[in-house]
Amino acid sequence: MSNCDNCGERPSAKQKINCKGCSKAFHANCIKIQESQIQAYSSGEFIWLCDICSDKVTSSKNQLSPMADFETMSEIRDTLKAILDQQNHFIQKLEKHNTQINHLESKDLEHEAGIQENRENIEKLELKMKTIMEKNNILRQKCNKIQQNSMNNCLVVTGVPQPKNENVFLTTQFIGSALGMRLAESHIANSYRIQGTDRKYSNLIICFAKQSYRDEFLKCRKTKRDFSTKDLDISLKNLVREHNTIYVNEYLTAYNKNLFLKAKEYKNNNNIKYLWIKNGSIYMRKLEGTRAVLITSENDFHKI
Repeated sequence: MSNCDNCGERPSAKQKINCKGCSKAFHANCIKIQESQIQAYSSGEFIWLCDICSDKVTSSKNQLSPMADFETMSEIRDTLKAILDQQNHFIQKLEKHNTQINHLESKDLEHEAGIQENRENIEKLELKMKTIMEKNNILRQKCNKIQQNSMNNCLVVTGVPQPKNENVFLTTQFIGSALGMRLAESHIANSYRIQGTDRKYSNLIICFAKQSYRDEFLKCRKTKRDFSTKDLDISLKNLVREHNTIYVNEYLTAYNKNLFLKAKEYKNNNNIKYLWIKNGSIYMRKLEGTRAVLITSENDFHKI
C-alpha cells in the first residue's frame, strides 16, 4: 500500500484515494474530500485528479493522448454499432408488425365485403319475403272471397233455444212464422246447429236455396226490431225462463268474422259512426255523407 503523496503517511483503505492520472495515493483529509465520497471515486462513478495531473490536463487544453483518443473512438464505434444493431432489430420488428397489420387490414376488408354481401342478401330476402307475404295475402283474400260467396245464402240465428231431439227444419219454420215469413222445404237448402260463443245456445245456421229468400228473411228480422224468444212457438219459448233477444246475421267466414271484430274495435276507438255487413262484405263509413270503404284487411282501416 503506497504512502500519501502529500503527508507521507500510509492511509487506511477507508481514507485512501488514488489520482486517476498518476495513480498516486492520498489521504482524503489531505485533499479535503469526505470519507463518504471515497466510495464514489473508487467505483469510477466520479474521477479525481491531483493538482499536478489537473494542471497537465489544463495546460494541454484537454487534449487526450493518441491512445486515449483511440480508445474513445473505439468505444464510440462500439456504441454506434450497438445502436445500429438495436435499430435494425426494431426495424425488423416494425416490418413484421406492418406485415401483420397489412394482413389484418386485408382480412378486415374481406370481412367488410362479406358483411356487405350478407346485408345485400338480407335485403333481397326481405324484399322477397315481402313479395311472398303480399302474394299470400292476395291468395288468402281470394280464397276467403270464394268461401264467403259459397256462404252468402246463409244466415246465423243466435238465441233460439234447442229442444231435445230437435227437428232443425221445423225450428227454422217456427222462426220464419214468428217473423211473418212462411218457409217451405224448397226455400231451405240446409239448416243445422253449431256451437257459438254463447254456451247457453247453439247457433242455428240457415242456408237458403236462393239469395232472395235470405234477403226477405233478413228484411223481416229488421222490421221486427224487438224479436225475442217470447215470439216463438210455445214448444220453443217454454224452454226458457227469461226471454232473450234473437239475432239474425249474415254467416261470415272465420277470416271475415275476425276482421269484423277488429273493425268494430277500430270503430269504437276512432269515432267511426257506421260499420255494417252486406252480402258477406264489411263496410265502414266515418260520417253521414262520406264515402263507404270496403274492408278486406286491417290495412284498409287507414282509408277511412
